[in-house]
Amino acid sequence: MEARIFYFIPFVLLEIALVSFLIFIFVKLLILVFRALHKYLNSNPPRQEEEVPRRSLGEVLKEHRLRCSMTQEFVAETMGVSRQAVCDNLARTEALLRKMETSVGCVSRSLERRKAVQELLDIAKKLSDPAMAEKIIAACKNLEE
Repeated sequence: MEARIFYFIPFVLLEIALVSFLIFIFVKLLILVFRALHKYLNSNPPRQEEEVPRRSLGEVLKEHRLRCSMTQEFVAETMGVSRQAVCDNLARTEALLRKMETSVGCVSRSLERRKAVQELLDIAKKLSDPAMAEKIIAACKNLEE
């Protein structure tokens, strides 16, 4: 009988070591999760995007070209094409972007969403219940992000 007991002792010790190791790993992961959560809760709020006036691609490219003191002729010479080709490519690219926007509708949906959020903010400011107004304003700010 005594020989059988000594036969099972290594397995019991191995099982105890394995369970202890798993508990150690679980506690270590739990500590890491709490540290990450603490760091997240104490972090700064995300920055707000600036309102940028809506401009066409051609306007943006022209602005950058003029800022660099480059004429359309210089750009054309550098690319090895005519000035008219540069103008045509800009017009074609802008038309392609407008066609893509028509089919996808990302910009229009974004503008509609911003308008709806602004209307909700205006309504919330007129509410007589300040607590409810604050909840609506907070929800709108989350939508804007």
